[in-house]
Amino acid sequence: MKIKTVKINGIRGFQYHEAPHVISLDCNHFFLFGENGTGKFSFFDALEWGLTGDVNETRVRKVGSKQEYLRNKFCLPGDEPYVEVKYKNNSKEATCKRILGRQNDCEIIEGIENNFIDSKRIEEFVIDTKQSLWNRFARLLGFDSLIKFEEQLKRLRNKAKNEYESIKEKLNEKRKQIRDIEEEIKNLELRLKKELGENWKSQLVDKDKQGLLETLNKLREKEEALKNFEKTFIEKNNLKTQLNNIESTKEMLKISTNEIQISRVINEALNYFYQKEDINKCPVCGQPIVYKQVLKRLETLKKDLDKIISLDNQKEILNKKLSDLDLKENELKKKLQKYYKDMSIFENSEKSNFIKYEIGPTSIEVRKLEKQIFLLEEKGRYMKSIDDLEKQEEDLKQLKNQHYLKKKIYEDIDKFYTLYLTKYGKTIQEELERISKSEVTNVYNEITQAKNQFIEYIEIKPNIENHEITFKLKIRGKEELVDAITFLSTGHLRCLGFALLIARVKLNSSNVNFIAIDDPIYSVDHERRYFLIKYLRKLANEGYQLIITTSDRTFFDIIRHQFNGNSFNAYKAFLDDYTGLGTQEAILGSVKIKGWPNNYIEKAEEHLENKDLRAAALYSRLALETVFSMAAKKIKLEVPYDEVEKIGIKGFKDAGLKKKLEKVYCDKLKEIDRQFQRLSDNRYFGHLLNSFPLSQEVHFPHDSRISYGYDEIRDLIDILKDFTDFLLNLINGNKRSRTNC
Repeated sequence: MKIKTVKINGIRGFQYHEAPHVISLDCNHFFLFGENGTGKFSFFDALEWGLTGDVNETRVRKVGSKQEYLRNKFCLPGDEPYVEVKYKNNSKEATCKRILGRQNDCEIIEGIENNFIDSKRIEEFVIDTKQSLWNRFARLLGFDSLIKFEEQLKRLRNKAKNEYESIKEKLNEKRKQIRDIEEEIKNLELRLKKELGENWKSQLVDKDKQGLLETLNKLREKEEALKNFEKTFIEKNNLKTQLNNIESTKEMLKISTNEIQISRVINEALNYFYQKEDINKCPVCGQPIVYKQVLKRLETLKKDLDKIISLDNQKEILNKKLSDLDLKENELKKKLQKYYKDMSIFENSEKSNFIKYEIGPTSIEVRKLEKQIFLLEEKGRYMKSIDDLEKQEEDLKQLKNQHYLKKKIYEDIDKFYTLYLTKYGKTIQEELERISKSEVTNVYNEITQAKNQFIEYIEIKPNIENHEITFKLKIRGKEELVDAITFLSTGHLRCLGFALLIARVKLNSSNVNFIAIDDPIYSVDHERRYFLIKYLRKLANEGYQLIITTSDRTFFDIIRHQFNGNSFNAYKAFLDDYTGLGTQEAILGSVKIKGWPNNYIEKAEEHLENKDLRAAALYSRLALETVFSMAAKKIKLEVPYDEVEKIGIKGFKDAGLKKKLEKVYCDKLKEIDRQFQRLSDNRYFGHLLNSFPLSQEVHFPHDSRISYGYDEIRDLIDILKDFTDFLLNLINGNKRSRTNC
């Protein structure tokens, strides 16, 4: 099967027109160059969907709707986007027209989806170390739908398991609740029997809890009033006793003169005597006195007087309390009037005995009512527990039904999940076993050309039960097998992933002998592109139609030189306002390709800002190759294209680019030498100029490789910008020196 023409209308990147976009292949090879964002990958998507009905990119981007992804955003509601592919199969021509949103009756070609090799799939295989090796191989081989279904089934299984365990927990909790209620009913019944006898259910039937509570509250109020009255009575008697004691003490001191006047006279006399220690006559009557005797009498009198004053203060306080108690007693009498018509008993001397007599029976009646109410409440709790038990048993019945269903659902899903894993595992196993290991080995060795990494054979053993894959290599010169994932670098893993996919394509070569590869140079490291082109030419010689898209200008130029001009159609993807309506769309045209190094430099700076150092270095290399190519064309430098291994940056160097520039622009010798020396001194560009010779510093083993850091990439971009500006100004802005150099 080989493709003749592809018509695209209204599909992502291509606007809807009366006349569709037509790309002619004529069963030849098709090489499409385009910078990122110009529509080359949109062509790849359109061709893949047109022939398979699926788009791998929607799974990579996790896009929910394939229609939304494929439909051009400028399509009108009535437009019907489509892809029409005309192809030749076993000498017969056929057409597949796939219309978006409609059923299609295109011929189903088994295994055709394997003939689309997307570099992103290889990149995921290399860098997605969070995924298991099993899933990485599955995704590489295009079994994303199986993985997705397994993940969805696993989530469904986990959900069913969680729901089953949740209902199981609820069931156990419900059983515990019922046991607790039954235990409570048993205890209540025992207590009620103990208090009321075997016929307790027939008792308390005519008792009104509300009426009992009202009676209880009244009795409690009466009990409280009596107790407070008794307490007040006792407190009043205590206060009266204290007042009598105060009066007795005052009487004993025998001081009757006005206390304030006495206090003032005594204080003045004491002050006078304290100041006149040598006095021997009375200052009032002039009679002889003994100083110390008089002073002692005055101090004793002062002390007794202070006691009198203190007792008077205490008396005043006690009288105030007594007055308050009288008020309180009157209030209590008012409350007690509700219970006693004759209140005179509270006025006579026998009231203390009367109160004590009244409190006893009242308290007994209160306790009796409290017990009746408590038993009523216990009976109420018993009856409520009986009702609760009936409801809980009904709930238990429903939970048992739910538990049965949830358990059955979980067990069925778990069984299906186990069967699916086995079937899914066998599918991966069979696919890996079908792929020729010798073919993978040959492809890998051809595109790596690494003598010290030559693979003798590959060992890929899937373990279905554990979903594990043993992936080992036998390297020439090494006795033991090595683990491929940990031993190989990311670049060599890309080559191995590419080799696996190519070997898989060859399984179906009798029916489908075209291969569509998106940006193959991004699938392998750029230093291996020359060997890759050699191998692609080998595939072409084996009868495969190659459909290749690339954003690598040098790769595009080289591959065109390596193929017979009549064997391929070369196109460029670019954006243009085709309709004149101010909207940009992808155009594929066989036009003269202009590569501007500054575009690549801008891309390098964008990727550097996003911390994608590998992409930044890649675009820096493309910029240097482009400016070298422009300079070589300008000065008509002959660069040999027949030796693929020597084409590229080192090829320009070996062809004498610097010497030819110095000869043509001999007045700029020093500046040319300085600029080229800056390139050579830079570690990255220095390796490029030497074509990355194999060494321990740059290549394997993996753990000893030296990586490039952010600052180093930033530095090389600055060097590149200066060099590009200089070389473009040199070849475009300066006249050649006419002096004899």
